Amino acid sequence: MVQRWAACKFRVYAVIGGAVYDVVQIVSTFELNAIPTCTVTVAVGRHVQTLQPATAHRHFESIQIRDTFDVYMQVAALGSEGGAPNNWPNEPFLFFTGMVVGTGWQRSTNGAEFQVHAQHWLANLHYASALSGSSHPGNPQAFTCAAGFSPTVSSAGGGTDMSWVPRTSIEGTITVGALTEDLWTHVLLPYMQELAAADPADPRLIGTGGEEGLLANAYVLDALSRIKSEAMGMDLTGTENLDEYVVGNAIAMALNHTISVNDAHQTLWGKLIGEWSPQYWFALSPRISDAYIVPFTGALRGEPWAEIRAGDYAHCQMPFNMGHFLRCVGIAFPTTFVNGAAASPGENQSALAGLGGQYPAPPYGRGLVLIKDAPGWLAGASQDYLQGMTSCGAVPEAVPMRSSYTPLAVGQEAMPPGEPAQNQLAFQSLMDRYAQQWYTLEMLKGRTAEISGRLRFDIAPGSQVRIEGGRERFIPQDQLGGIFYASVTRVTCALNAEQQVAGTSFTLAHVRNPQENESNDTSVEKPPLYKAAWVGKALIDTFPPQEVRSADELSGLTEEGSLI
Repeated sequence: MVQRWAACKFRVYAVIGGAVYDVVQIVSTFELNAIPTCTVTVAVGRHVQTLQPATAHRHFESIQIRDTFDVYMQVAALGSEGGAPNNWPNEPFLFFTGMVVGTGWQRSTNGAEFQVHAQHWLANLHYASALSGSSHPGNPQAFTCAAGFSPTVSSAGGGTDMSWVPRTSIEGTITVGALTEDLWTHVLLPYMQELAAADPADPRLIGTGGEEGLLANAYVLDALSRIKSEAMGMDLTGTENLDEYVVGNAIAMALNHTISVNDAHQTLWGKLIGEWSPQYWFALSPRISDAYIVPFTGALRGEPWAEIRAGDYAHCQMPFNMGHFLRCVGIAFPTTFVNGAAASPGENQSALAGLGGQYPAPPYGRGLVLIKDAPGWLAGASQDYLQGMTSCGAVPEAVPMRSSYTPLAVGQEAMPPGEPAQNQLAFQSLMDRYAQQWYTLEMLKGRTAEISGRLRFDIAPGSQVRIEGGRERFIPQDQLGGIFYASVTRVTCALNAEQQVAGTSFTLAHVRNPQENESNDTSVEKPPLYKAAWVGKALIDTFPPQEVRSADELSGLTEEGSLI
């Protein structure tokens, strides 16, 4: 085993409201689909050489809520051997950026501490209503109605039409092409930017001028400009050259119908994370200066983003448990009527009923059957423009659309692509993949872990990692020193100058062994709703991930330890 070590000197300082504070201790937390937080303990007392008081004594009263908050770190290597982090930048780099949300003071016989608490810049998305930058999201509907539902007056045929339905220019741009290229960049982001670009709140109602509202929206626009996306092109095709417009139009209709629903009582953060994230199965991975919208799937097979080797961590806890074992997961469709005749009995009147997808396919093994609802955008889409062809007789000898439990009868030819009955297979293919995703997540539901070790910034929340178990050098073929795969849900970095310690801890989910990482039951090849997979990102771009070893290198691990 190759031994390696490095002696480094850290300097951490915070710039708060323009004043520079030396930092004694810092803890920052970045979590998937959450707003990062940071707490710094700044130096107090006097400088031993100059006897000048610390910055905190001269400026702590001037620290205000929402003051700018930037933390910088500088690393100087004092000595190393065997692969020390010599690629770290020599210049100070940004460690955290956001705004002040509070301060705290503590005094005891052992010393004194002054702390500053901060939130990430993503918090700007959570401070105002989705409809108005100057109106609180908790305001009653009647009070914010004028802000978001200004009447649109139009004249046609000599009459006047008063419309109180909110209208956005983005509605007409939700196309199959936009969805398959990038759901975030071409659909969701423009809608949020349009809401934040202007504040329609009536100043007479809220007792303030429009300038303050525009200022609040400027913070939101800045936050939105930092959110990027990767691999967000949706996969709307089936498995047999089926018409992608069936699924694409379902999403377009759902977005058009619901894109402005509940905006009065939500923030843009609530809209993004609370509504759209579970509906379209994506996640937000926060980083220092930006954030990424990605198709997060949990247990993703294939090569990971980074490795956590045995020599990289000092503590690991993996309490595996699973309360039940599943036989299969089914995706249920509500009953839909192809011609609107809901009161008329008969098989030919209904479609999309029962299980629209399932995984695994029969025959089943032991375990429970778990039924999940279809996503709202798909369950509520009736595809009137296609089903109307069947109900009106435009398609000769057409048959009703079938579920996965009621396939086409024996000897009955399927309709060509583009027709309603055949396009049902597109839904079924998508829902089968959707069911597999649910099955995988449920099978690995209790597979969580905590691991902590050396300070590193090459793994952001949502990244896929491989963990090398520490081996006992005197026990040949030690099975406890195996390889594990997992997804990172939380990254916490901590430094303490008084105790002279620094490290990073990871909260892991969907932990699995190499065999489970290749199984269809406990891993997926790609997200069910998207074309490509996203394996991870660095928390700070200047820190590339440690090189991931090949399968041949992993097979060469011996009982003496790792190949580092």
